[in-house]
Amino acid sequence: MSTSIKLFFVILVVAISQSSIAAVFKCEENGEITFSDKPCSDKSQNITSQKLNVIPNKTSADSTLQATRMKKMADEMESVRMQREINQKISLLESEIDEKKQSRDKKLLELEDKKSQIGYGDDYDEELLVIDLKKLISDEEIEVKNQYSLEIEALTQKIKDLRDQLDKYKP
Repeated sequence: MSTSIKLFFVILVVAISQSSIAAVFKCEENGEITFSDKPCSDKSQNITSQKLNVIPNKTSADSTLQATRMKKMADEMESVRMQREINQKISLLESEIDEKKQSRDKKLLELEDKKSQIGYGDDYDEELLVIDLKKLISDEEIEVKNQYSLEIEALTQKIKDLRDQLDKYKP
């Protein structure tokens, strides 16, 4: 586009914008206020050049109040997010406890099944071996119970700690 055409468009835009600014007059006759592009009397006020306050000025108190509200809303949103996150962790830990219990019960059933499959000895020596074998299996059952009890107890403590944390975020 040539420079002269650009200059023409600039002049055209300026001319149009200047002509679109018309004077506005405020007239009051018989207690009735009207607005016109022409003065209606000597008492007409040209309000074109007056500053119109369409948006009221915000005071610093309003800004402070709004900032306080926004901070409170942000804090509430963060609190809700943390509650949701903690509840998810609790749910995962509860699922892990259920899995541990199922695994423990399965192992105990297997050991009980082993014990029940052991017959009786034909003589005194074999009977002593059977008794020793059953005692070993019983000891293993106790060990399984203790191991899983400790693991479940640790997970339960984590859940308790998370619930204590959760209480901090509740209103």
